[in-house]
Amino acid sequence: MKWFLVVRPFTVSIEEYWPELDEHLRWMKQQHDLGNIVLSGPDSTRLVGLYLIRARSLEAAEAIAGSDPFTLSGKARYEITEWEIHQAFGVGAFAASGIPPIDTHA
Repeated sequence: MKWFLVVRPFTVSIEEYWPELDEHLRWMKQQHDLGNIVLSGPDSTRLVGLYLIRARSLEAAEAIAGSDPFTLSGKARYEITEWEIHQAFGVGAFAASGIPPIDTHA
Protein backbone atom coordinates (compact mmCIF):
# COMPACT_ATOMS: atom_id res chain seq x y z
CA MET A 1 0.00 0.00 0.00
CA LYS A 2 1.09 3.54 -0.73
CA TRP A 3 0.16 6.96 0.65
CA PHE A 4 -1.18 9.86 -1.42
CA LEU A 5 -1.68 13.43 -0.25
CA VAL A 6 -4.65 15.13 -1.87
CA VAL A 7 -4.92 18.93 -1.95
CA ARG A 8 -8.39 19.89 -3.13
CA PRO A 9 -8.92 23.62 -3.73
CA PHE A 10 -12.43 24.81 -4.38
CA THR A 11 -13.24 26.44 -7.70
CA VAL A 12 -16.24 28.28 -6.21
CA SER A 13 -16.99 30.38 -3.14
CA ILE A 14 -17.95 28.96 0.25
CA GLU A 15 -21.53 30.10 -0.35
CA GLU A 16 -21.64 28.02 -3.54
CA TYR A 17 -20.21 24.78 -2.10
CA TRP A 18 -21.70 24.88 1.42
CA PRO A 19 -25.15 23.47 0.42
CA GLU A 20 -23.36 20.29 -0.81
CA LEU A 21 -21.16 19.85 2.27
CA ASP A 22 -23.29 17.11 3.86
CA GLU A 23 -23.10 15.01 0.68
CA HIS A 24 -19.31 15.40 0.66
CA LEU A 25 -19.10 14.50 4.37
CA ARG A 26 -21.20 11.34 3.84
CA TRP A 27 -18.76 10.36 1.07
CA MET A 28 -15.81 11.18 3.33
CA LYS A 29 -17.21 9.05 6.17
CA GLN A 30 -17.65 6.15 3.75
CA GLN A 31 -14.04 6.51 2.57
CA HIS A 32 -12.82 6.55 6.18
CA ASP A 33 -14.93 3.47 7.00
CA LEU A 34 -13.45 1.65 3.99
CA GLY A 35 -9.92 2.57 5.10
CA ASN A 36 -9.27 4.54 1.90
CA ILE A 37 -8.82 7.89 3.65
CA VAL A 38 -7.15 8.11 7.05
CA LEU A 39 -6.87 11.88 7.66
CA SER A 40 -9.05 14.66 6.27
CA GLY A 41 -10.12 18.22 6.81
CA PRO A 42 -10.02 21.75 5.43
CA ASP A 43 -7.34 24.37 5.79
CA SER A 44 -8.06 27.31 8.09
CA THR A 45 -9.73 29.29 5.27
CA ARG A 46 -12.01 26.37 4.33
CA LEU A 47 -11.13 27.05 0.71
CA VAL A 48 -8.87 23.99 0.43
CA GLY A 49 -9.55 20.44 1.57
CA LEU A 50 -6.72 18.05 2.35
CA TYR A 51 -6.79 14.31 2.83
CA LEU A 52 -4.48 11.33 3.01
CA ILE A 53 -5.39 8.33 0.87
CA ARG A 54 -4.05 4.82 1.34
CA ALA A 55 -4.17 2.88 -1.94
CA ARG A 56 -2.27 0.31 -3.99
CA SER A 57 -1.51 2.67 -6.89
CA LEU A 58 -1.77 6.21 -8.15
CA GLU A 59 -4.63 5.12 -10.40
CA ALA A 60 -6.56 3.74 -7.41
CA ALA A 61 -5.92 6.93 -5.43
CA GLU A 62 -7.05 9.06 -8.37
CA ALA A 63 -10.25 7.02 -8.61
CA ILE A 64 -10.95 7.74 -4.93
CA ALA A 65 -10.13 11.45 -5.18
CA GLY A 66 -12.10 11.75 -8.42
CA SER A 67 -15.21 10.30 -6.77
CA ASP A 68 -15.45 13.16 -4.24
CA PRO A 69 -18.85 14.82 -4.82
CA PHE A 70 -17.20 18.26 -4.88
CA THR A 71 -14.92 17.11 -7.69
CA LEU A 72 -17.75 15.41 -9.58
CA SER A 73 -19.86 18.60 -9.42
CA GLY A 74 -16.96 20.77 -10.61
CA LYS A 75 -16.89 22.76 -7.37
CA ALA A 76 -13.36 21.59 -6.60
CA ARG A 77 -10.36 20.14 -8.35
CA TYR A 78 -7.60 18.06 -6.82
CA GLU A 79 -3.86 17.66 -6.93
CA ILE A 80 -2.45 14.34 -5.79
CA THR A 81 1.08 13.50 -4.69
CA GLU A 82 2.45 10.09 -3.80
CA TRP A 83 3.95 10.57 -0.34
CA GLU A 84 6.66 8.40 1.15
CA ILE A 85 5.90 8.80 4.81
CA HIS A 86 9.06 8.06 6.79
CA GLN A 87 8.15 9.57 10.16
CA ALA A 88 4.91 9.91 12.11
CA PHE A 89 4.21 10.81 15.72
CA GLY A 90 7.92 10.75 16.58
CA VAL A 91 8.47 7.27 15.14
CA GLY A 92 10.44 6.44 12.03
CA ALA A 93 13.75 6.98 10.31
CA PHE A 94 15.41 10.17 11.55
CA ALA A 95 18.77 9.40 9.92
CA ALA A 96 19.56 9.16 6.21
CA SER A 97 20.78 5.59 6.72
CA GLY A 98 17.25 4.56 7.70
CA ILE A 99 15.61 5.92 4.55
CA PRO A 100 15.68 3.70 1.45
CA PRO A 101 17.35 5.18 -1.65
CA ILE A 102 15.24 6.42 -4.54
CA ASP A 103 14.77 3.89 -7.33
CA THR A 104 15.53 6.02 -10.38
CA HIS A 105 14.64 3.14 -12.69
CA ALA A 106 11.03 2.76 -11.56
